[in-house]
Amino acid sequence: MLKVKKSFNNNLISAIDETGSEVILKGKGIGFHKQRGDKVDESLVEATFRPENEKESSRFLQLFSSIPDDYWTLAEELLTWAKEQEGLALSQKVLLPLCDHLAGAVERYQNGVYLNNPMLWDIQRLYHKEYRTGLHALELVQQHFGVEMDENEAGFLAYHFVNDQLGDQTQKRDLSLMTTLLGEVVDIIQQSFQLTLDPGDYNTQRLFIHVRFLVQRILGYQQTQPDVDPEWYGQFSQKYPRSHRCVKRIAEHLEQRYHYPLGLDEQLYLLIHIAQVTRVNDRKS
Repeated sequence: MLKVKKSFNNNLISAIDETGSEVILKGKGIGFHKQRGDKVDESLVEATFRPENEKESSRFLQLFSSIPDDYWTLAEELLTWAKEQEGLALSQKVLLPLCDHLAGAVERYQNGVYLNNPMLWDIQRLYHKEYRTGLHALELVQQHFGVEMDENEAGFLAYHFVNDQLGDQTQKRDLSLMTTLLGEVVDIIQQSFQLTLDPGDYNTQRLFIHVRFLVQRILGYQQTQPDVDPEWYGQFSQKYPRSHRCVKRIAEHLEQRYHYPLGLDEQLYLLIHIAQVTRVNDRKS
């Protein structure tokens, strides 16, 4: 049984569950005339958030109070659509960061501030369902707020859906394993070209983000759906032979050590990123 800890407004309360842990509950009318110690009407709960500590609880409540209800309506509509139309296994945890992002993005666009998404190409090709959900979010924003956003924002929104699905899986793993795996892939690249990657370089940053996505998929054992023409892959392999050999080394390492077969599409995207970083060293001899 849930009991009210504090009512912030008609639609937002903090409560204590049967284990003594604090939960933040959102729902129309859930806080109406509620006092500390009152029983929570659980039929009114629309969203539940479990902060891990007091600091996170304060942050949640601050965001809740600052985000207009219209954004919650939009986010909940989008979450339902993503589950029903795309089959995404999203949790309610994604609602809060999603609402915060939407509110900030609408304000940015209204002020004429547009951001370029350096990972849009990867998102479009590696996370089809999440990207389509991001595009649908743009349609809802247009309907609800009359603000027209571009595909860069759809890519940013897709990050939330990717992270929500991978987050719990990777958190259950030893963080050192993810760090180790990431380091192994980067080491193979550096050894293959006898160079040290510059973290401040734009293309290197894109490569690191791409590899981080790959590591997340490996830890969650989620493979992408192949959509690459083998002839296209062959053309890039011939154009960037050293990058191609490097990718094959990475693929062999991942399969032998982690039993993860690197698909042709993943190999191609990795090849392109490596070639962009190392193209001055990647000359066909």
